[in-house]
Amino acid sequence: MSDFITSTKETQAHYRIRGVMETILRVSQANGWYRWANGDSKDWYRRKDKARMMDETNYKTLTNKHRTLYSTLSLFHENIFDIKFTEYEGQKLQKSCQYVNAYTFGIDIDTVDTVNGHGINIQEPEVKKAVEAAAQFLCDRLREYAPNSVYCLFSGGGIYVFLHHEVLTQFFDKIAFCSSPVDYVSFVRALTDALNMYTKKLADEFFLLNPEYKDFVKVDLLNGAKRIFKTIFSIHKRHNFAVIPLNPESVIIDFEKATLPLKEDVITEGKKWYLEYDVTVEFLNEINPILKKSKDKIKLKDVRAEANKTDFKITELSHEFSEYPPCVRNILSMGSCGIGATRALTFLAAFLGHIEPDADRAYQIWLEVARRWHADAAETNVFQSHYKTMHCASCTTLNTVKGSFPHVDIKEIGACKPDLRCM
Repeated sequence: MSDFITSTKETQAHYRIRGVMETILRVSQANGWYRWANGDSKDWYRRKDKARMMDETNYKTLTNKHRTLYSTLSLFHENIFDIKFTEYEGQKLQKSCQYVNAYTFGIDIDTVDTVNGHGINIQEPEVKKAVEAAAQFLCDRLREYAPNSVYCLFSGGGIYVFLHHEVLTQFFDKIAFCSSPVDYVSFVRALTDALNMYTKKLADEFFLLNPEYKDFVKVDLLNGAKRIFKTIFSIHKRHNFAVIPLNPESVIIDFEKATLPLKEDVITEGKKWYLEYDVTVEFLNEINPILKKSKDKIKLKDVRAEANKTDFKITELSHEFSEYPPCVRNILSMGSCGIGATRALTFLAAFLGHIEPDADRAYQIWLEVARRWHADAAETNVFQSHYKTMHCASCTTLNTVKGSFPHVDIKEIGACKPDLRCM
């Protein structure tokens, strides 16, 4: 329930510490732009009518109610906070991209735990070592292009690596004079797509050099106009840890320093965090070849979407889990899936393309399943290639074994268990 209160007197007291609040608000604003604030990921992408800017009023409102505080990687023009997103069903992502004025490149390094869920096992020595190694590798690679712009946080269950938003300033300066909002949106989408592709490239390099860490750590591809990360000094949803700064030149997690209540020296470190940056185009030059590919991919996707407007049926309203057919409910409930995972995820993307008009919500539903299964499809464009593009297969097709992907039969995973509605 969206009204469920997770804050306590202790968490509220933490967020009222002057140094904590001042740091969070500082890194959430720049040049008159604001990050979009959120508490506990509640209603994210879903029912909230308007965006909340991370100002003092919303900060206090959210932390009075929620344990964990999030904000977007994007810094938005203030006009976005007047938009009623309920009037733009199916176009929320495009509408939000229109107001992105700056962007912090973010990488989420998380643990692998097939039993309890990621982040729970961070205190196991071999897992901690793997997460630190991955973060150090990524920090070192990014520092090659912007040595003073790389920032690092212990997220409570893993590590965040950021590149200061000013490094991408020239990109946004260039697209500021686009002839239409549609073009601007395409450029923003291409940027975030390119950053995800670049993250995958770096992650592949790391695991090629360190294959022994594959069972302990993963690098998520999470860049997007409305993507949220826990803020600095946010409190983890399960652990008694706060999100605290780490040294990108020597990445070491100190659990004692992160444990609540925070000591004054940790709060003082936060006052210096995310202040310096490089005025350079070296990082943009590094990702430029990938950015060109992303632009072409986005254009092709838009052309396909335009072509499908007349004959692809999409419901106007979002539907809840209880309304889905049993095969989809079973797929969404499965703890793991071996052979057939890609076909099942392809079917799920196609199904959501008809039944879920909000692309952001659809992707979150799909991605949660793909990650839970540790499916290779989570790091590919399976969702993007089939959501609102591929027509949903019939029950007969789904239960006819035809061979390997791209056929979408799901017979072998046992998800088809018809109920009375199916009959």
